[in-house]
Amino acid sequence: MRVVLATPLYAPDWEWGGVVTWAVQLFSALARRGHRVTVVTTRPGGDRLPEEELQGVRVIRVAGEILGKSGRIGSRGYEAACREHFARADIVHIAGVWQPTGNVATRVAREVKVPYGLSPHGALGAYAWTRNRLLKMGYYALREKGHLSHAAWIHATAPMEEEELKHLGWVKNVRVIPNPLDTDLWLQIPDEGHAWRSRLGLGETEFVLLSCGRLHHKKGLELLPEAISKVEGNWKWVVIGDDRDGVRSGLQARLRTLGLEERAVWLDAVPPLDVRAAYAGSDCLLMPSLHENFGNVAVEAAACGCRALVSDAVGAAPWLDEPGLPRKAGIWSREIRRLVQDGRDAEGLRLRRSERTRNLLGSDKVAELFEATMTQKLAGC
Repeated sequence: MRVVLATPLYAPDWEWGGVVTWAVQLFSALARRGHRVTVVTTRPGGDRLPEEELQGVRVIRVAGEILGKSGRIGSRGYEAACREHFARADIVHIAGVWQPTGNVATRVAREVKVPYGLSPHGALGAYAWTRNRLLKMGYYALREKGHLSHAAWIHATAPMEEEELKHLGWVKNVRVIPNPLDTDLWLQIPDEGHAWRSRLGLGETEFVLLSCGRLHHKKGLELLPEAISKVEGNWKWVVIGDDRDGVRSGLQARLRTLGLEERAVWLDAVPPLDVRAAYAGSDCLLMPSLHENFGNVAVEAAACGCRALVSDAVGAAPWLDEPGLPRKAGIWSREIRRLVQDGRDAEGLRLRRSERTRNLLGSDKVAELFEATMTQKLAGC
């Protein structure tokens, strides 16, 4: 099958978040399954770059530009690149909504009459509508609604996102396929966890709560100081991530008020291998997000053996040990107390959690599901 992915950004632009990780993991796995995969994308700044092959995927990059502070990507050369490569494709997949590149890609796919799928990646969920609502309503009516109506299928990363899409009226063509997991990176390595705890001065019996990822209001971390204030025993809260919106200073001030300042350890963002060590050395990830269409951090932690508590607004909850929790400090406090009282998980339990997660969400497994959906759509099913 000749597959073209149209996405605003691709590797090595990892700093742009989970969509880049999703694209690389999934479409590289499709290439391993024997498909001819081409990515049409941009690289902000500079001229058009030479095409290259990355992990079996042909990558076409045209010059792009970041439009203001919105994170939207524009590109004068994107339409020509889409026309050239869509004309030779059996099927196209388009990542993201609200993006000028997505608007161009969808229009070109319709003009050259190639079937396409579309991944909103949570950008049509309830939380997304809380920001720039009126502007988005107008753009949705003029652009995105038509793009969705002509899509051969709409990709939801979790049942939660499926329900959000159905609430907008998209019922028939939605397919749930979770985000793929890099099983070469996210696995249980106990020795890394022991070394990480040692570097931070954490005792082997100390229960380690972890929050990991960008510090942003969307992550809902302001709920946690009150929740952990009621937790007794030998525990520490480790927070990893660069500050966004002054979140760290707000959390630190609240912890001082509660007399918990010495219970917290603060680290800036670290490379993936150090994140893996943190997962291996921690006992429970805390993710009380206001909204995550999937929540890669939670499944990465589970793949490294770490338990994860997430809010009921995190799409990945069905693939974890614990159900999503309502965002109420009392409920979170009760669950964290229970885990701390039960003590650290045995290595055997951590290994079983790791194996289960990796078997469910490994990139090759997810690519098989994606391939099956594309094949069905090409067959007119």
